[in-house]
Amino acid sequence: MRSLSALLIATFLMAISVTAGDLSPPAGPIQSTQRGQIRSLPFTISSSGSYVVMADLTGTAGSNGITIAADHVTLDLNGFSLIGVPGSLAGVADDSARTNITIRNGSVRSWANDGIDLETSDGVRVLSVKAMDNGGRGIDAGTTAQVIGCFASGNGAGGVATAGYSMVLGTIARINTGDGITMNGAGASLVQRCVANQNTGTGAVLNSVTLASDSSFNLNSANGVSGLGLIQGCVAYSNTAAGVVLGDNAVADRCRAISNDVGVALPNTNATAVRNYVGGNTTSAISDTGTNSKVGTIATSPVGAGPWDNQSP
Repeated sequence: MRSLSALLIATFLMAISVTAGDLSPPAGPIQSTQRGQIRSLPFTISSSGSYVVMADLTGTAGSNGITIAADHVTLDLNGFSLIGVPGSLAGVADDSARTNITIRNGSVRSWANDGIDLETSDGVRVLSVKAMDNGGRGIDAGTTAQVIGCFASGNGAGGVATAGYSMVLGTIARINTGDGITMNGAGASLVQRCVANQNTGTGAVLNSVTLASDSSFNLNSANGVSGLGLIQGCVAYSNTAAGVVLGDNAVADRCRAISNDVGVALPNTNATAVRNYVGGNTTSAISDTGTNSKVGTIATSPVGAGPWDNQSP
């Protein structure tokens, strides 16, 4: 009996040694996984790493809320708000051109300048951030930026802006003074599944060659969407000027430009407008005052329409 007990104990110990693995730490220094905690403003991030906001925080006059003075930084707002005061600067800003900055999951509101001002930085990601009622832009994200799942409302100098080679996805820009979404820079960019409504300027201004698709630009005080690239499968409804304005070599394809002053405008060179629905516009369905434009015939019924025809009832 004693030998059987010894055998069972030996078997149990062998099983532990097999499943537990090596319990000795690896050679070299142990790396900390703890994030830096931000409990008051103003705060300067001067080292690369991950930082987390621990409460709703209010700024001070003459200062940014959080200044990023390092590359390779992740800032988790943790569901909290950074709140500006009169005379404050930006909610989050870089001190110079930085790279690989991520800001996510919270709000920046009521700052005297931009909510997020990373215009000079590269490789910025802004994820699930609400930027509201700031004196400048809501979010200004620089080159090769990703602005995803954000909300920009009530800002004093536009909703969201990026430079070249950037993308704005699943983002709402509404009731901003100025333009809702602005894509600047020389590199090709992407706007997809966005909404830009009720801005005092244009819903989306595509100054870089951009694919804008599956998005809605409505009730803006200037145009719905304007600029360069391919505007495809978008809705532009009840904008004060044109629903869609095409820049040089731009294309509007399968858009619905409805109840604007002009449905689709082609005032530049080598623009193309095909397969769009352009009904109910006040002055004209399509205004072609440019050079070497390609415009599909406007058909009054889909029955018998050609494959590239635009439609208007």
